Amino acid sequence: MLKIKNIVHTLEDITNRYGLRILSLDFTDSTLISRIGFSLEIFIQIYVNVKSRNFEKYETCIIKR
Repeated sequence: MLKIKNIVHTLEDITNRYGLRILSLDFTDSTLISRIGFSLEIFIQIYVNVKSRNFEKYETCIIKR
């Protein structure tokens, strides 16, 4: 079973590899929501629920000011 702590480590690896920052990170034992990216205007939002069969949902959000 996928564990949240493994996902947190994966997020850290991705941000280091691609020069991104973890902009927000909130998690419990079974869910995680995070934003990684260059800035608060350009980010990738990640939601994970390890108790659900469809546990990964990725959204790319670009906000122009």
